[in-house]
Amino acid sequence: MSHVFGPAKPYTVGADGTVVTGKGRLMGVLMTHTATTTCVLYDNTSASGTKLGTFGVAANDSSYVDFGEEGVSFINGVYADWTAGVVTLYIAQ
Repeated sequence: MSHVFGPAKPYTVGADGTVVTGKGRLMGVLMTHTATTTCVLYDNTSASGTKLGTFGVAANDSSYVDFGEEGVSFINGVYADWTAGVVTLYIAQ
């Protein structure tokens, strides 16, 4: 039986940490910062395991990545290893 996820909700991250636990789908990533920075997302509750992706943004810019209707699935949760700035993750669970 497949799991039906609800609508995507925004989760704003300003530092390293676990964003959500359990399974779901990453639907989008929005990043902004005054300096060039990077965010690595893991399918985990710590900065290890399967990488969901590495995302970057240039200084004084913003960047949005949309993963479409299916999103990127994860099983254990989402951990953000974030250099600086603000990242908003759109997650359906």
